[in-house]
Amino acid sequence: MSNISAADTDATSAIVDERNLPDVSPLLSHEAVDLLLGAHLAFVACRTGHGNQHLLYRIAYAVYLSYLLWSEGFAVADANFYLRAERELEAASRRGYESGQWTVSASAEDAFCQFLRIFDQQLETTNAEILGRAKTRLDQIFRVARDGLKK
Repeated sequence: MSNISAADTDATSAIVDERNLPDVSPLLSHEAVDLLLGAHLAFVACRTGHGNQHLLYRIAYAVYLSYLLWSEGFAVADANFYLRAERELEAASRRGYESGQWTVSASAEDAFCQFLRIFDQQLETTNAEILGRAKTRLDQIFRVARDGLKK
């Protein structure tokens, strides 16, 4: 079952064409395809001014999942790469809350395109067990953060 909601589809339907979509390997699991396409579609929507809070969250989820896969040895990147992505996400979130514009800044586009290439490679090279473990860990981190905000 796909995690792509009707809101995601509505926000991206007018701007998506096949040139914006990744070349998806037929060997990827349905879960990996969902993560990959979700991240790409969310980025396209946020890059073109059609983003929303949920789509920015999808990008953040992908960035943090990628970081966890990187920490398991699945990527050629460094910690500074992920720190920059996190700073850009924080700035986009701040803009979204302040102005209602859930966009990725033009200065961050190259970094997010590089991130998406790394994420693509990670999902192509990791196995379901490692991906599942990373997702479980990330879901726990997000749950603790969310529960901490409720207190």
